[in-house]
Amino acid sequence: GKPLKVVYTASYGEYAWVEFPSWDDTYLLFTTHNRGDPKKQPFEALMPMLTLRILDLRTGEVIQTLDSIGRAPSYSMHESPWLHDGHRFVYSISQGPRLIDQGGDVFARDSSSSGVYIYDMRLGRSVLMLPEAELPVVSSVGDQLAYVKDHILHVLDVDTGDDRSLFSFSDGQDVLTLHWTPDGRYIFAGSAESGKAAEERLIDVATGKHFRVKGVGMSRGSYSWK
Repeated sequence: GKPLKVVYTASYGEYAWVEFPSWDDTYLLFTTHNRGDPKKQPFEALMPMLTLRILDLRTGEVIQTLDSIGRAPSYSMHESPWLHDGHRFVYSISQGPRLIDQGGDVFARDSSSSGVYIYDMRLGRSVLMLPEAELPVVSSVGDQLAYVKDHILHVLDVDTGDDRSLFSFSDGQDVLTLHWTPDGRYIFAGSAESGKAAEERLIDVATGKHFRVKGVGMSRGSYSWK
């Protein structure tokens, strides 16, 4: 169908990619980057430096810009990043791949420390909240944050600081995705060893009990709960 409204028009040579709206649909996060020339700047084309923008959907204006927030794919944001106060959100930075050209020159990776960051729109700054952590996802019913560190799934109460270890993944597995169920009672987690099919399970947030689910196949895709 036809778009209902155009909220941002990228300039020539610029790519724009939508991230996530706030819970009340007041703000929209999206990233932009300039298109690199693969012949002149091959590494820049593979791992572009990203700018994160915050758009006020009521006015259609970009109200804050975070320049050079991280390189793709080192920078990542997952469903859903917004805390329920409507002015804070989370994202993660990893060191990503190390690229070396034929001449031996190393392409610089992100200078920021790896981990989960929290950005406060009121203060206009990011803080490293969870060093070496990844996959931050906020609960749909409150400010509980699921994340993974050292192959262990944690749930953090952002306001009180209470942090619980919930589930341990196998050392040889990569955790592919985390999703909260709409009622906040379970976390859907997908993980896999290299070259093997993904294991998918629902994990009870209150007890840590879990059970495998089969036939879902959404660890490498996106979906909506019904």
